[in-house]
Amino acid sequence: MLIRDVLDLPNQVRKGDFVLVLSEGIRKPEDTVASYAITPSLVHAFDAALSVIHSALQDQRSQAAFLHGSFGSGKSHFMAVLELMLEGHAAPWSRPELHGLRDKFSWVGKKKFLRLPLHMIGALSIEQQVFQTYLAWVAENHP
Repeated sequence: MLIRDVLDLPNQVRKGDFVLVLSEGIRKPEDTVASYAITPSLVHAFDAALSVIHSALQDQRSQAAFLHGSFGSGKSHFMAVLELMLEGHAAPWSRPELHGLRDKFSWVGKKKFLRLPLHMIGALSIEQQVFQTYLAWVAENHP
């Protein structure tokens, strides 16, 4: 048996074929979740991220976290799935790997958050990028 008979392999692979653009990933939740390999370490990372958010909600104060990794390591995919969780979308919770988090963080999907998915590449400053993204969000959602 040949590997091409077992796996569905493309004839050609181009740079960027496996890179998820955060805003596109959020707009295609089923595809985003279906193409995500959720490992035990990612479940732990989602647990940590949701714990930071839960702590901020309980303490009623802002908290920051830093997500880092090399190009193509899955940062945007992670943030897209986290965004879908916070939104209460069913797609992430269809994955058995995440069922324990749904039970642990029962508030997820029930709280309202202003989520601004953005990239810092080419930004002049954090403030400028956050403000421009916020203005675009307001224009789209509350014209």
